[in-house]
Amino acid sequence: MLYIHDLEHVLNRQDTTWKGEMFIASWEIATGFYQNFPIIVFPLWTMGWGVWRNPKTVFAAFRKGFSDKGIARLGFRQEELLEMDLAQLELLTLNKRPQRSRLSFWSRLFSWGLISQFVFLLPLIVLAIFLSMLFY
Repeated sequence: MLYIHDLEHVLNRQDTTWKGEMFIASWEIATGFYQNFPIIVFPLWTMGWGVWRNPKTVFAAFRKGFSDKGIARLGFRQEELLEMDLAQLELLTLNKRPQRSRLSFWSRLFSWGLISQFVFLLPLIVLAIFLSMLFY
């Protein structure tokens, strides 16, 4: 899946800074990348951090991904994807989903936002539970 993630950076014209990673993670979740377990843990953690660090990026990426079709869902083999040029890949992915309601968008954003917060804060939650058990 790493080559798909790298292609998504190129496709969405995002660099590999934390802001770019937050964008790609949120975009991936919105496009349905969550079906790729256990790899989804990494985008969820990054989106969770992005909600705190750069919420505008998370929102913009989720909105864009909500209407795009993700590369992982195209069904091409690695060799086929890597041989495509950018224009061809854009035609296959960008704005390929039928229009969905605003309610659907907001409910998914809210749901995935909460899930991403849980994943992001999970280490702190586990540490707090461990410390409370240790000292009580």
